[in-house]
Amino acid sequence: MENDKANSQKSKKKLTRKDREQLKLDQILRVLFKLSKDITIQLINGLFDEKFVSSDVSIAYSNGEFVDDEYDRTIGDMFITVTSKQETITFHIEFQTLNDNMMVVRLFQYGFKKALEEAQASGAFTTGNPQEKILMKFPRQLVIYLEENEAIQESQSLALSLPDGREVEYTVPTMKYWTYTPEMLKRQKLYALLPLLAFSSRKRLKLIYESKKPEKEKSLLISEQFEQMKKTIEKTLEVLGELHDAKEIGTGDLERILRVLQNITTYLYVVTANSERLTRRCCRW
Repeated sequence: MENDKANSQKSKKKLTRKDREQLKLDQILRVLFKLSKDITIQLINGLFDEKFVSSDVSIAYSNGEFVDDEYDRTIGDMFITVTSKQETITFHIEFQTLNDNMMVVRLFQYGFKKALEEAQASGAFTTGNPQEKILMKFPRQLVIYLEENEAIQESQSLALSLPDGREVEYTVPTMKYWTYTPEMLKRQKLYALLPLLAFSSRKRLKLIYESKKPEKEKSLLISEQFEQMKKTIEKTLEVLGELHDAKEIGTGDLERILRVLQNITTYLYVVTANSERLTRRCCRW
């Protein structure tokens, strides 16, 4: 236990500022997938084109942390298992802000480890019959890309060349979140994702802040982006109010969503600008 504690403290020291920022973002995003059961089922239906009825299924948030024989950890963003009378399906969602060519490789690793974990839990390796075929069921996966990037395709794939000469393609669909408006999210009942619309200006703000433009021009461009973000948040609040009035979102869920929206807004200003001047401007909101 002492070694574990020491290793844990050592790991914390190794965390870079970027790691800490990503960790906080991951925590914020996870809250959105742990709202009420009705909202979560609507979210799963919208993201994976399912037709689950909330009263007919149960949901569980399954393990997303995997430790290998070398004690190295890999952590997936969100695993949700939905069980109905007919079947049990595990869904895996990853959030990304940047395009990453290795994402599909990590998804394969996460999927394999989750399939192995569930096969072991079901007793698939303890039947005593070596001739019995072992079924390992990968979760259904989706990557949600939050920021605009023209290089991102509708899906990400890798090819597996098997020893018998066959080639199998492994494909995971992507969601280009930046293309969605509040009305689109409302129409598809992706209510839990509404607070993420605040991300729409993050990349542009960061590019402006890091550019070599004259300070006066940068200040003007940043102000314009702030105003655009303000309009986006105002529209998001309007849609959330409409959903609450129509009893599509309960008061408890609304309060949690609003807290997330506030945290995301603060996070974006602090991380994107990293400037006391810009942070003070943010806080005047």
